[in-house]
Amino acid sequence: MAFAGLLPHVATVMRRRTVNGEQTLDRFGQPTRNEEAYDTYRCRVTTGSGGEQLGERTRDVAVTTHKVFFQLGANIREDDIISISGHEGNLLIKDAIITRITEPYGMRHRHHVEVEIQTQRGVKSVP
Repeated sequence: MAFAGLLPHVATVMRRRTVNGEQTLDRFGQPTRNEEAYDTYRCRVTTGSGGEQLGERTRDVAVTTHKVFFQLGANIREDDIISISGHEGNLLIKDAIITRITEPYGMRHRHHVEVEIQTQRGVKSVP
């Protein structure tokens, strides 16, 4: 089976819009959240690790790390945001941030693109 046949999911890559090559900033000088769908790619998602992390104001946030495999040539940058759908169109992962991008070599040539993403879910209430 070809590598493309092993990619059952679809990733939508969201990229920040720019105005004349510059990101729009809020009143504090921080980039505003103004992503738009840049491209879609076939992919495969695997779950790495998960757990709770101490969040702001001593509340726990559930954090999960995933690894996503793309065909070589996928135009993905570390400042992109990714949402992933299943083969039936159901949303599996929404607004994941990218933590690392690698292109492993196999038989002296680059074979595919591996992207590590991280999702954060909800704040648990503190009793």
